[in-house]
Amino acid sequence: MKTLKFTVLTALVLALANSGTVLAEFDPQQFAAQFNGSDGKGWQWNIAGYKTNNSSSYNEYYIGGGNLPDLRAYSDNTKTSDRFYTFCAEPNVKLVAVNTSGYAKLNYQDGRTKNSDGMALNLGAAWLYTQYATGQLSGFDYTGSKHASDVNDLGRAITLMMGGINGTLTTQQITNNIINNNGSTGEKNKYLELLRTSNDYTASEWASDYIVSADYKGIGDYAVFVMNMTEYNGRNLQDYLYVVCKDHGDGGDDGGGCNDVPEPATFLLWTLSGIGLAGASWVKKRRLMKLALA
Repeated sequence: MKTLKFTVLTALVLALANSGTVLAEFDPQQFAAQFNGSDGKGWQWNIAGYKTNNSSSYNEYYIGGGNLPDLRAYSDNTKTSDRFYTFCAEPNVKLVAVNTSGYAKLNYQDGRTKNSDGMALNLGAAWLYTQYATGQLSGFDYTGSKHASDVNDLGRAITLMMGGINGTLTTQQITNNIINNNGSTGEKNKYLELLRTSNDYTASEWASDYIVSADYKGIGDYAVFVMNMTEYNGRNLQDYLYVVCKDHGDGGDDGGGCNDVPEPATFLLWTLSGIGLAGASWVKKRRLMKLALA
């Protein structure tokens, strides 16, 4: 019996070892601190500009260069070897990062992530950007002829979610924008429509503050942050959005994708399998011992 207990304990230890950091929680504050560096200034980027420039409309931007942050969350359509694509999270600031360089500092305060004006990222904007960045946004043309039009619609939706062009919309006004996006009172935005017709959350929930450490449907394995953007001389630029896999919270890239650390259910299966194998091995040894004694 002692042998069985020892074998089962060994199986549990091996399962824990194989699971790596499966039981570790993603720590947004720790991740933001590591991303921002020991001096707290943030990641140093040196290339930036328009990925899709819709003139006076809403745009898709790129940022990169230097020592790139963890980009495993991004699909092949939203990153290249030296940059990733993003949208504005601070609509009322007109100075865009183009042909310049500077710092991108992840904002994390009291469980939330905010732009330089102090407006917290809400769930709707976080969900839309996660879906876009990971290549899963329904109806979005990543490479075809409708790309510019879809960029305009998505940029407008994120802008409205982040307070509108002037950044002054209240949570209730943002909620109403979602509710009224049915074409009866004006132009219908296809991405606000995804929020309005979703069964996952209500309009008021989409407009509520996004809690970085929480688990949300459609975001799950990812965490979204606002990057507060500045030039090296300290001049403020439009803030951008960034998404990271929750399975690797130290800011590094281990070469895999999100979910390369097993979920708790997988860990449980490993453990039970280990116990099962240990038990089978013990039974087999008992039978051999009885045969030897017969």
